[in-house]
Amino acid sequence: MKKTMIKIVPLLLVLLGSALAAGEKQQKNICYKPGETIAADVSVVDAGGGELRLLDLVEPDTKLIYLLIFGGPGLSGNPGDGPFWCEDSFNGMPLSTYMYLKYREKGVRFVPVVTPPVYHEQYYGIDEGTFLRQPDSSQVYQDYFFRFVDKSEELKAGKIIPFPELYFDPRFKLLFNFKKMSDLTAYAGGNETWLGRFKPCGDDQSYSTPVIWLLSPQGKVLSEPFFGNRYSDSKQIIRFTVRDVEQAVRTILENDENKAER
Repeated sequence: MKKTMIKIVPLLLVLLGSALAAGEKQQKNICYKPGETIAADVSVVDAGGGELRLLDLVEPDTKLIYLLIFGGPGLSGNPGDGPFWCEDSFNGMPLSTYMYLKYREKGVRFVPVVTPPVYHEQYYGIDEGTFLRQPDSSQVYQDYFFRFVDKSEELKAGKIIPFPELYFDPRFKLLFNFKKMSDLTAYAGGNETWLGRFKPCGDDQSYSTPVIWLLSPQGKVLSEPFFGNRYSDSKQIIRFTVRDVEQAVRTILENDENKAER
C-alpha cells in the first residue's frame, strides 16, 4: 500500500504541474504572427450590438483586410488632445484616412474597430467595470454601450472618423491584456482561443491602440502589425509612417495581381 501511494504522489505532482502550466499559458498574451491564420470565429460587434465574424465582412472583390483597432470617444472628461480617449488614436487617424481614401476602391476592405477605455473607465464618464465585468443583459452595460456607439457615430458624421461603417469591441477581446485582468472568472467577455491575440508581441502598453493589421481575405496575417506610434511631446515615438503602411499594402496588392496573371 505504501509503495502504491509513493508511486501515486509523484504522478499527482506531475499532473498538477501540467495543469498549472496550462493555466499559466491562458494568462499570457500570445500574439498572431505573419504567416499564421486567425481563428475563424474572431468577431466584432456592430452598432446594434450584434456579433459579426470578422471574415464575414469580406466582400467578393476583397484582396486585403485593413484592420484598424483604435481607442474611440470618452463619454466625458477627455483630458488630452482631441475627442478620443486615446490621443495616439486621434493623432494617428490621418494616416488611415489617407489609406482609406486612396485604396477603398482597390480591393482593400477597411474594418475600423472602436474600443472603449476599459481599464480607465472612471476617468471618461463610464462606471468602472462596465465593459469588462457587466453581462450583456445588464442595463448599465447596454446604456453605456449605446452611448459609446452614438458618440462614435457623431465623430463619423463630423468626418473625424472617415469610414462609412464602424465596428466595435466593447469587451476589448482583440487587444485583451492579461496583465491588466488576470482573473478571467470576473471577465464577462468569454474566453475565446483568440482572446488578446491581436495585441502585438513585445508591446507592454495597456491598450496598444492604435494598431493596424493586414490580413488576407482568408484571415492570414500578411505582415507584422503597425503599432507603437506615440505623438505626445513628452514621449514622442514614431515607429512607422504612412509610407511604411502604404508600401506594405502596395506590395500585397501587387503580389495578388501577379498571382492572378499566372
